[in-house]
Amino acid sequence: MSQSITTLSPTQLKNLKAGDKITIWWKKTNETDTSNRHMLFEGFPKNVGVTFSTVWKADFQELRELKTGDILKVGTKTSVTVVGGNFNVWKGILNWMLECCNGAGLARLQIPEIKPYTYLFLLKSSAIEIGCKYLPNETHQKMAKIEEGQIHADDVRALWFLDPSDDDTRKFIADHVAIRFWEKKLKDWGAYQALRKEIPDLDKKINEFCEEKKAERAAENQARWDQIKAERKAARAEENKQKWEQIKKERDEANKRYWEGVEKERAEADKKFWEKKREKERLAKRGVAKKANPTKQEPVEKSKENAVREPVSMSLEIVRKASKDCGPVLQLHLDAPPS
Repeated sequence: MSQSITTLSPTQLKNLKAGDKITIWWKKTNETDTSNRHMLFEGFPKNVGVTFSTVWKADFQELRELKTGDILKVGTKTSVTVVGGNFNVWKGILNWMLECCNGAGLARLQIPEIKPYTYLFLLKSSAIEIGCKYLPNETHQKMAKIEEGQIHADDVRALWFLDPSDDDTRKFIADHVAIRFWEKKLKDWGAYQALRKEIPDLDKKINEFCEEKKAERAAENQARWDQIKAERKAARAEENKQKWEQIKKERDEANKRYWEGVEKERAEADKKFWEKKREKERLAKRGVAKKANPTKQEPVEKSKENAVREPVSMSLEIVRKASKDCGPVLQLHLDAPPS
């Protein structure tokens, strides 16, 4: 396809109907005999076919692009044959191509109400086979929209029994149904249960899917539990670490206070010791000084003598006063000097 059909105007598409016509055949299998060949379309516009299909464009090369020997060898090609798929789906593709060339631009796909997903699946694979690049993108979007909801049980059965069978398609269908069984979101549960009874392989794949999910859930639960245990262990280790650090801190503070008290008591004891020692030394020095300088002691001795004599003089004074009443004899004795 030299030019994308999305870039062609409605008029350009309409003009494609002019020119040579070809015949399009369909075969169920790719056998060499023509017994299983059926005519899809006779008199199909060649320009439409080679514009929408890169495969047909390669088949219908212009004569000017071929060498003379190739033209004589191949001759003028007037038909193409498609193999596989569904006859009605191929018919729908050709009708869609012609509808796009009616002058209104690219037409919308006509999707049947019965088994729409199967129709789109076959249409997509057929479009890919002939190199019609526009249709696969369109069908993919529509199929994805159906997949978001739920593929109908009739489509599941039809796709499972495709001829030839496709293992990848069967796995996709089984997973699509199984995940909704697992999540308990399956609608029309009875129809799918009937399918499981009818198709043992489908039932087996669904069971295998559910077993895998159980194993995944068990592994997730185990991993979650291991994570919880690890977090608890880490929390306990951190808590123990904090407790031990607190104990060490308290012990260090207690030891610090103890040794500070010891140092304080020692300092006070040392201070008292040296004060006493200095006091003794001072007293000792004072005693030596007294012995070296005795004159300093006379005032002290005189004070002692005065202290002794004072009571005696006081006694004599009392006696003298009393002698006035006792006569001259006592006076003589008092006035006489001591012997």
